[in-house]
Amino acid sequence: MNQEEKKRKTRHDLADAAIRLFTEQGYENVTMADVAEASAVSRRTAFRYFPSKADLLLEYPHEWRNVFDSVIVENRSLPLKPRLRLAVIAVGEHISQNPEPVRLLFGLAFQHSTIAGRYAATSQAWIERIYTELIYEREPHQVNNEAHMVAAAYMGIIDASCGLWVKDEGELVELLDEGISLAEATLLTNFT
Repeated sequence: MNQEEKKRKTRHDLADAAIRLFTEQGYENVTMADVAEASAVSRRTAFRYFPSKADLLLEYPHEWRNVFDSVIVENRSLPLKPRLRLAVIAVGEHISQNPEPVRLLFGLAFQHSTIAGRYAATSQAWIERIYTELIYEREPHQVNNEAHMVAAAYMGIIDASCGLWVKDEGELVELLDEGISLAEATLLTNFT
């Protein structure tokens, strides 16, 4: 395992331990020292990777955005709809490789105001990322409000798909595929 892989493993170990502890004991009752101990690292190491315990909740969402962005870049020559579909499905497949901490994370999302605030900020960052993709091939003055509304609705479909998955209403990739088909048929008609 190279140095980068070790860092990634440490980050995941910390995030996984935090999500598990927050679920078992409540967000307010867990300290960074608790997370560090559960991950078998020092408190100092935990703080080096994550400045606060709230930041632990962002490890996976940041990773998902990296997956999304890399697929978008790799498929830049494709039209918008298939490019977005490939990127969202790639995130779903990535999540499906290690689903348990993500299921727990979604379960925690609205149980605490700090977590809810972080989740809302993450959703807003996703909306802005989708918006950027919607206007990528257009002049910025041609679209603005419409693209923001479509990006927010598209993100809502992704969130709803994830919510159904957490409730065991289907496989994540299949739910995302169904949601994307709906988005393509209704939301993306002006974005080709």
